[in-house]
Amino acid sequence: MNDDAEFPPGYLKQSRVPHILIGNITCQIFGSLVVLARVLSRLSVSHSWRFEDDVLVAAWVLGTVFSTLQYIQVALGSGYHIEAVNPANIPKQQVTIYVSQILIVITLPFTKLGICLTYLRIFYSEKQGRRLIKGVLVLLFISFFPNLIMVIFQCKPISAFWTERPPTPKCIDSRPSFFLNGVLNIVCDIALIAIVLPRVIHLRLNGRQKIAVIGIVMLGLLAVIAGIARMVRVGRVLSSRKIDPWDLYDVSIWTSTEINATLICAAAPGVKPLISKLFPRLLGTSYRSRTGTAPSDTIGSSTYRHRLSIVEQNESVSMTGLTEQGATRPAVYA
Repeated sequence: MNDDAEFPPGYLKQSRVPHILIGNITCQIFGSLVVLARVLSRLSVSHSWRFEDDVLVAAWVLGTVFSTLQYIQVALGSGYHIEAVNPANIPKQQVTIYVSQILIVITLPFTKLGICLTYLRIFYSEKQGRRLIKGVLVLLFISFFPNLIMVIFQCKPISAFWTERPPTPKCIDSRPSFFLNGVLNIVCDIALIAIVLPRVIHLRLNGRQKIAVIGIVMLGLLAVIAGIARMVRVGRVLSSRKIDPWDLYDVSIWTSTEINATLICAAAPGVKPLISKLFPRLLGTSYRSRTGTAPSDTIGSSTYRHRLSIVEQNESVSMTGLTEQGATRPAVYA
């Protein structure tokens, strides 16, 4: 830590800590509330826990660890000018940044995996929709491991990341892999919106439910905006020869926004059973349609009404207005 006399008055006391804390805590609260509401809905209302819920909870745990690391970074000097940070804390801060980078590479694909698994089940007999979702899954899979390996082994030895701090000859230029990973995340978000939105817009819903449908799907745009902002800000920081924690304050905010916006998009479809139980009139009633419903299941048939009653009693109905089944085959109605 340097002497105040070397800098303009108040320079070393300048702080962006409130921005970091408010931004991260706000995002974490909203994301956690929706995820926990889904968990409660699955366990106590619909009683239909699935693999996609395991993936979503794992992503939420990883996101929570990421947020916790941001608070630890604040305690170590993040949000202040580098000259005001205790030199002994800089290696510790670099360790938290390194772990945070790994968590980002894992958490964002996990949340998108949860979304894809949900819509693979919802569009269980709609071949085109399933093919498109599988295409997004392939893109996630082929990009995940190279990005993870690149982040983990960006310095040789790995400890050079916190002992010498990039940029250093012992660490590769991480900008190409960072931008590639960022672009792939954005492309996946846009692809999911483009795949799902046209299919849910044509559902027979009342006005309030249709607004909820579109709102949940379009929330993915917030993740896109946050991803672009994160790429721009981190790109500028990585291009600088001097990485100052003062300049990194909004990077964690945009990253937290991207993670939690995606978590909300993934979790919200499973919350409707809980909302319907607590606030029966909030979303009203709707004519629910299923993509690819068998021709024999007509609205007026007693068989259809019987099957629909089974679904309403035993299965959860998504916020997108699509019935979520416990399996991916029509036999579940029998």
